[in-house]
Amino acid sequence: METPDQAEVRTRLRGLRAAGVDGSTIRIDTLCGRLTLPTAYRLSLFVTAPEREARPGTVCDDGPMHEEVVPILRVADAAASVAWYERLGFARQWEHRFQPGLPAFVEVARGGVRLFLSEHEGDARPDTLVYLRVRDVEAIAAEFGVTAEEAPWAREIELRDPDGNRLRIGTPTE
Repeated sequence: METPDQAEVRTRLRGLRAAGVDGSTIRIDTLCGRLTLPTAYRLSLFVTAPEREARPGTVCDDGPMHEEVVPILRVADAAASVAWYERLGFARQWEHRFQPGLPAFVEVARGGVRLFLSEHEGDARPDTLVYLRVRDVEAIAAEFGVTAEEAPWAREIELRDPDGNRLRIGTPTE
């Protein structure tokens, strides 16, 4: 019998395939019992171009995985923060709550860049600084009504999200 988690993964897979995503780039990993749910899954979409291939790693002992660092930012209101990050070109990927009414833990992504936004006290410190390299800092500057400044390494802006976390955003000069 299929669990609700498995049904959700199957539905998401169908949606990706319907959108034209090549099935060879889709991976489903069990999370090796690290969560309290017996059937927790992670659905990942990988870029298959050779220059983006990850070095081999492992998920538990069951094979290779894509390795990355994902900063966690402390937020008071995940929904308001997601709306703010959408202005930067991020999109909400998923949200987790242990129960309705408890703090949210949300992933937002922009291309291959991911951020975790957490309402949980103790997950991250306020006033965190994250550096984001982008192709066109001028477009983001215009969206937020600020002017990019020249640094020796990039044209940059600095923004604060609704919770005071700082994002330094730049386009490298070379």
